[in-house]
Amino acid sequence: MFIIIALMCIFLTLAFHEIGHAIAMHKCGVKITEIGLGMPVGLPHLSFRLNRWKDIQFTIHPLLLGAYVKPADGETERMKTLSFWDNVFMLCNGVQGNMLFGLLIAAGVLITKPVITETIWYEFGIVTILALLLITFSRACSKLTLTLIPACVMLLVKLAKSSSLDLMGPVGIVQETVNNTPDLHSALNMGFSLSVSLVVLNLLPICPLDGGKIISFLLEKKFPRIERVYRGLGVATIAIFILEVTGHDIFRLFK
Repeated sequence: MFIIIALMCIFLTLAFHEIGHAIAMHKCGVKITEIGLGMPVGLPHLSFRLNRWKDIQFTIHPLLLGAYVKPADGETERMKTLSFWDNVFMLCNGVQGNMLFGLLIAAGVLITKPVITETIWYEFGIVTILALLLITFSRACSKLTLTLIPACVMLLVKLAKSSSLDLMGPVGIVQETVNNTPDLHSALNMGFSLSVSLVVLNLLPICPLDGGKIISFLLEKKFPRIERVYRGLGVATIAIFILEVTGHDIFRLFK
């Protein structure tokens, strides 16, 4: 039961994020051919289409590490010609989807917790306010989301300076939750942690994260060489970070 709920939380965290991107792209007139969950690594996968969106293929890959929205041919280049605020809207709307999902999960955490602590009410209050502000998936709300980028950077810096910092990736979060109390509340709490983590990580100004893509869009037109270096350094940084955190999580499994 716990494993099923935990996998559903991971699945829905990724789904809400990519659906947020897809909604914004559709509103900006960008044609989409595929929405995928997981990494397309050549393994057998599930593909289907819905009657309401016959032009879009929905794909679920077995390796649920990431997700994507695939624009139609030529649309990627056309997106670069759209206004800065249209691009902010398309990039930030994934985070807004995670905030909405965080609100739903936080409600579940409250319902399944026998004793409601002050901390839980505080977390639920923050997520509720943000989700209600962003639930409309509008351009104005994306501008508000953009202002959260400095806050996410400062939060990460503060955590990095903490002596008790113990970063965990998906493997570590699942392991920690299972080891403590593998019940419904724990599974929902894990889903809440994943959703909030995805909000903070995606707003960091590092390529290929959404926050980094906004900076890249600004640099590309006037400083293309600097943009290429910035993008390359960002990708390398994220790759090293993922390998280090995942390696640390796997190492703890065998302790």
